[in-house]
Amino acid sequence: MSVKLNIIFNKVRKNNYFPTKIDIFNIINYLIINNNNTYNICLYITNNKEITKLNNIYKNINRSTNILTFNSKIYYFKKKILFCDIIMSKDKIEEESKIYNIKLYLYWIHIITHGFLHILGYTHKNNIDNYIMKNKELFILKKFKLKK
Repeated sequence: MSVKLNIIFNKVRKNNYFPTKIDIFNIINYLIINNNNTYNICLYITNNKEITKLNNIYKNINRSTNILTFNSKIYYFKKKILFCDIIMSKDKIEEESKIYNIKLYLYWIHIITHGFLHILGYTHKNNIDNYIMKNKELFILKKFKLKK
């Protein structure tokens, strides 16, 4: 198992509430501990305008969202390599953090965890899948003692 992580801030500024690379690595490594795949992950932080454009292009939904995830895979000498793009709207995450009354740092962790669970195949297309995914998110947050 190996993880390469790039974090890109585009059209927004990083603030003190964004998790450290070490915090993000710890959560990702926990989720893939028994996994021999190689992950190339790009966390791309942008604004509502750009994520709305991307949401419209790729999901045919013309509104902002907190996160979009995309992944593809290749095999190299029988080893699976995953390329993962996790695109997040700083504007939307800050807005939702206030609405849900969750500390901004914790909400960033929650959304990053949510996005990586999508990369691993979790969905929330129906009530059962949503329940499973939410419980996994909450388990991770508690595991790392990150309570809302």
